[in-house]
Amino acid sequence: LSLVLFAGMRTLAFYMFARREGEQFVRVSLLQYSLTIALDLFYVGVLQMGPKGIPLGFATSLVLTCALVYRRNVADLRYVLDRSLGVFSLKALAASAFAAISIAVLRITVSTPNTGVGDFIYLCALCGAGSLIFAGTLAAFGAVHVPRILALWHNTEET
Repeated sequence: LSLVLFAGMRTLAFYMFARREGEQFVRVSLLQYSLTIALDLFYVGVLQMGPKGIPLGFATSLVLTCALVYRRNVADLRYVLDRSLGVFSLKALAASAFAAISIAVLRITVSTPNTGVGDFIYLCALCGAGSLIFAGTLAAFGAVHVPRILALWHNTEET
């Protein structure tokens, strides 16, 4: 969950960079990093959660930062987050969930190898399967149009 939220924050940072809103980028970054440190200390130090508190603090800081950025409409974010982006995000979320479930089933059914090379091949196979399942699910939901991608691919090969 933290990675999805962090990817959203990185996208927001790029968006603010493209809009040349450096001051707001610094403010949002300082807020997010400060919240991360404070919540890490809270979860690990105060609540005695141990190492599990670090990703929980990170996820909590990202949720709070994203909520505040949306509420304050930083960089006119509400105008960018329209219905079509929401539908695409839901399709991507569903594809991610389907890929994660598929990988979990594969991990249960395929035994882990005992060698370093075997581990590498095992990880490549699982990651490849997850990527194919994710891309296939996006195509099945109509979030990605394969003929358009193939046409673009062929156009770039000709130039």
